[in-house]
Amino acid sequence: TSIGIATLAAPVFDAEDRPCAAVAVVGSSLRVDDPPDAELLAQVQGCAESISAELGSQAWARGRQAQSRT
Repeated sequence: TSIGIATLAAPVFDAEDRPCAAVAVVGSSLRVDDPPDAELLAQVQGCAESISAELGSQAWARGRQAQSRT
């Protein structure tokens, strides 16, 4: 097995809920699993959500509400 690069990213949204940036983790494929570890995924998404909220976006909160209804 060869060692490669793996990434995990989540979008950051601006005040109009448009994607404007991303939070990403880049590392060895030995450390970033596919599928990703639930805790690492939650941390990356939480960071993106916090930055989005600072920019005035509610996109992450609305997405979570929509998921809870399904």
